Amino acid sequence: MHRFVPDGPSPVDPSPTAAEEAAALKRWTRRALQLGPETVVSVHTTHCVDAGCLVSETTIVVQTPGAPARGWRFQRPRVALSRVVVAQVLATPGFVIAPRESPPATETAAASGAPGPPPPSGR
Repeated sequence: MHRFVPDGPSPVDPSPTAAEEAAALKRWTRRALQLGPETVVSVHTTHCVDAGCLVSETTIVVQTPGAPARGWRFQRPRVALSRVVVAQVLATPGFVIAPRESPPATETAAASGAPGPPPPSGR
């Protein structure tokens, strides 16, 4: 019987690992956007969960202190992205990731069923 998937990584397989792919995307993003060391760049890959769907989506998120996070989506896996494609997409504004607003403590306590802060005294 033929086996199409090897048991482990092949010593002659030059394909990069997922960590190397993510590191390259982060490096290309930093260069293209001229980002400083205080800026966080993260790379996420999500896969389609529908039966027979082969689509992977890669998202690059840039978080600069004091500014809303920005993101760019690619309708392909990390391994299929090139430096040129990344630079072209990063030249667009991308999408803004709005920060989550925390509800006031009284709303959080009421929603959880926990007692909230005591009411102000009427003195």
